[in-house]
Amino acid sequence: MAAFPATRHSLVAAIRSDRTDQRRSAFDTLVTAYWTPVFATKVRSLALGTLFGLVVGAFFAYLIVLMNPGHALNIMLPGSLVGVIVGYAAQKHGS
Repeated sequence: MAAFPATRHSLVAAIRSDRTDQRRSAFDTLVTAYWTPVFATKVRSLALGTLFGLVVGAFFAYLIVLMNPGHALNIMLPGSLVGVIVGYAAQKHGS
């Protein structure tokens, strides 16, 4: 089994930032980069992994929509699609 990637120090620093947009982006990266693969190692189901990716992607896209309500479709669709791709890739190619 491959070693789990170490958390980048810049990511931890960004979560502690005074700027809300930096904190939210860092948290999104943390969840996407680390929790989706963790889910993939615990649940060995392509359908559930893809669904988990969709939920995570849609959730963070929704948080961005709250800041930019006029662009909901332009944010939700790509954000959800990225979540599906990450969830699928984590299940299909994760070790």
